[in-house]
Amino acid sequence: MMSSLSGQRIRELRQERGLTQTELAKGIVTPSMISQIEAGKAHPSESLLKELAKRLDVAEEDLSLTPAKDEALSGRVEVIGACLALGRLQEAEDLLQSVFDPPSGTLELHYLHGKLLLLRRRFSEAFAALDQALHLARDQRRSELMPELLMYQGDVLFAIGEVDVTIHVYEQALLMWRQQVSAGGIVEAQIAMRLSEAYRAKHDTKRARKFAEQAGERLSVSARSRQIAGHQLSQAIRTLDEERGAEARRMAAEARAIFDVYHWLESSIEAELLLARQARDCGDLQRAHRIVDEWNSRGAWFTSDRFKSRMYFLKSELWTAEARIEDALTTAREALQLDDEPSQERIDALSALAKADRGLTLEEAIDFAHTARRDAVELQKFPDAANIGMILAQLYMRNGQPELARKSVEPLPFADPL
Repeated sequence: MMSSLSGQRIRELRQERGLTQTELAKGIVTPSMISQIEAGKAHPSESLLKELAKRLDVAEEDLSLTPAKDEALSGRVEVIGACLALGRLQEAEDLLQSVFDPPSGTLELHYLHGKLLLLRRRFSEAFAALDQALHLARDQRRSELMPELLMYQGDVLFAIGEVDVTIHVYEQALLMWRQQVSAGGIVEAQIAMRLSEAYRAKHDTKRARKFAEQAGERLSVSARSRQIAGHQLSQAIRTLDEERGAEARRMAAEARAIFDVYHWLESSIEAELLLARQARDCGDLQRAHRIVDEWNSRGAWFTSDRFKSRMYFLKSELWTAEARIEDALTTAREALQLDDEPSQERIDALSALAKADRGLTLEEAIDFAHTARRDAVELQKFPDAANIGMILAQLYMRNGQPELARKSVEPLPFADPL
């Protein structure tokens, strides 16, 4: 984290070396930014701090005098951002007012102020605040924030009906993002969603669909989420090797955020599956149905085929318990098409169907029992495997295959005898 800087110290060092503000700024930032820093109205980025220290021929640490003050400011900026994300606008506004003076040149504060004004629907003020943040970002060479700032300016323009200009601004934001990060990430998905909406407003369904599909690919909370997070982390490592520390930190944080969301969602689905199975075991089929149906109505879009398959198998087993064999079969067949990973839900659903006396052919019942038994062995659920072996034996006897029936009930050689 960057330490707070003494503008007076920078001015003293500059004057000691006989440099004007223009000479100190040359090739690094604008002279006006040096003036703001020296006046205590702006805080340079880490990369700018490094350049200033090099130009003044001092160590970075020599420019850092009061780290605690800047840490407090950075912490407050994080809290304000969280307030805006959670819709707690009044608290965000109160916190902004408490820190906006004297460090009014702080880029992040103008950024957050613009977002707040946008959420308050004070569009002209929001555009001005975001424009000020854009100027500061250019002066401080904070290119990593430019795409998001442009995106929010596009939101202002879209809100007031300037659709053509909106599309231009969003496309500039997308281009700038891709120049920095080649492809991928949450920001790209957010810009793509906005472009889709803007093109939809112009009745350009082809482009609207294209950008909607791009957003869906970037935000897929399934097995692709790991890939997306991995891609972002690889970008962060490459950026770190190029000594672009702030940008690398942002990319790594985004990679972690993507994976954390993916992991949290999968954990929540595991918990719901557990609750539904417990309700089933207690004979409360109505509650088990409700848990599965609620998940299906709100969550099926964001999860992987593996979890969809498990939920569908659980639903199939519930319908079998209610003798709704046709519904159970339809759902089980759909689940089998989604994923081929073994699971307790598949064991339970297919073995229940295999025991059913109607609704499916003997061959299909045998096939279901074999799949369930294979899953039980792979997951080392040996009591389940033994029970399914008994089901298989009965099915083979009905099918006139006594030798296969005998083999089905033979002990598994690797099962724990205890």
